[in-house]
Amino acid sequence: MDIVKEAQSILDSYFWVDKEEAFNLAEVLKEIKETSTFAIGEFEKVTRIKKATKKQVSQVTEETEELLKKLEYGTLITLMSMLMY
Repeated sequence: MDIVKEAQSILDSYFWVDKEEAFNLAEVLKEIKETSTFAIGEFEKVTRIKKATKKQVSQVTEETEELLKKLEYGTLITLMSMLMY
């Protein structure tokens, strides 16, 4: 976010950045600001998705392990009861 704040700070601080003599730097700074805001938003979105995915994978892993433990235990009981008869 620093680049967005810095671009805005320059736009606010220097009245001449939008003048033709300054090669209309204001337009470039506005584009930098817009592009940076978009890039930061995309980065934050990817970060949120990665975090959510990691949480889901962990949850599914735990649930799978529990199901496998029950399956193994259930299979052993079934096998033992079959051997007894």
